[in-house]
Amino acid sequence: MMSADPEQKHEYTSLRVSPETIPDLITIAESAFGVQLNKSTLLRKFDTQFTGAAYLGIIARNENQFPSAYYGVFPVKVIIENRSYLVAQSGDTMTHKLHQGKGLFVRLAKETYQLAAENGVQLVFGFPNSNSYPGFVKKLNWQHNVDLTKFSKKIYTLPMAGLAAKYGWIGNCYRLLLSKRLRTRDYFQSSIIASGQNGVERDLDYWNYKAYSPNFTFRAAGVKVWAKIDGVLQIGDIEYKESADYEKVLKKIARWAFSRGCHKIVFQCSNDTWLSGILTKNYSSEKGLPVGYVNLTEDFPAFELKFSLADFDTF
Repeated sequence: MMSADPEQKHEYTSLRVSPETIPDLITIAESAFGVQLNKSTLLRKFDTQFTGAAYLGIIARNENQFPSAYYGVFPVKVIIENRSYLVAQSGDTMTHKLHQGKGLFVRLAKETYQLAAENGVQLVFGFPNSNSYPGFVKKLNWQHNVDLTKFSKKIYTLPMAGLAAKYGWIGNCYRLLLSKRLRTRDYFQSSIIASGQNGVERDLDYWNYKAYSPNFTFRAAGVKVWAKIDGVLQIGDIEYKESADYEKVLKKIARWAFSRGCHKIVFQCSNDTWLSGILTKNYSSEKGLPVGYVNLTEDFPAFELKFSLADFDTF
């Protein structure tokens, strides 16, 4: 691993992220977040060639070629009024601790947006947290008109999933016990698209791409549920079926969570969607993450996209 360079005034060069420079992201993340990213996972996550564009991000290195910061986006297709458009989600933005406060966030973002536009991306969107929100809105002129809604439900069970997230040895045992059950990935279309609204086009190529993350599907009352366990049971989406009894589906999901030691079930989705409608009567709700975006072209239609947790690059 590269040694931390001394604090000094730096001149930075920019280079496009690539399979060869993925290790730079691992170095930056270890300093910025204290986490050790997996190279194989990153290579799969950045391989968005199924959209027609891939590796849309810029790395900053200092004069000693030390990885200092990164800004990037992940291309996805969206459906708006039955037409397909190429957009991208902002993700994995980070700056090495020794190189913060030097304007790299704004510089790399603008360079990435130019690269994205040159590759046909018409809009960049994201779900900034409270720490990154001011930078996106005040420095990058992101628009923010709506928030997601976070729905949650407590499950009174032995919290094995939560303990597994905190303690490595428990996590290893937990994953081993559930490994067979958490490998299933049965494709289904986005409930947002299936119910007639505008959203991310989750075709089979997208579905296969999302295998870089440890998500899985299970069935509840005959309906497919796309989920991920990360301390709690996060539900990315539920299959849309006009004939299904969703009161029964939600009860089955709760039983599934109880039997797997998940003490909480969490959804996040846009308001005024079919999914938010079935959750309102059964789950507690609060304001979720903001939905922000910046247009890269004047030709992009009015922003009317809806999202669920399955659309997050971290899901």
